[in-house]
Amino acid sequence: MTDRAWTGVILAGGQSSRMGRDKALIELDGRTMLDRTIALLRPHVREILVIGDPTKYTLHNAMVVPDEQPDKGPLGGIVTAMKRARYVRVLVLACDMPAINDRLLVHLKRELDRDGDVALPDTSP
Repeated sequence: MTDRAWTGVILAGGQSSRMGRDKALIELDGRTMLDRTIALLRPHVREILVIGDPTKYTLHNAMVVPDEQPDKGPLGGIVTAMKRARYVRVLVLACDMPAINDRLLVHLKRELDRDGDVALPDTSP
């Protein structure tokens, strides 16, 4: 892990129209997807922002920020996060990615620290 200060961002907006209920609040092994993602990010960042509806989430370990562009999809949430982040380095995750693990976050941060502005995992075969 690096010494740089990072903001962790969790995108938890959207209508959940395909799922039929809020994906962030779906439980997996007794914890909500949102709680799992916060716990995953916590060791890697100094600040966590959850971009979503503040009336839906009561969190003591992250700040819930309303999406300034709610009808612009995930990119609108990222724009909101970039405006609100206290730190230059920002690590963005969606709330519904239970397969993401600590090893991937370490790898992404290392790649950015080497010499990058953006790091995206390549999941192609």
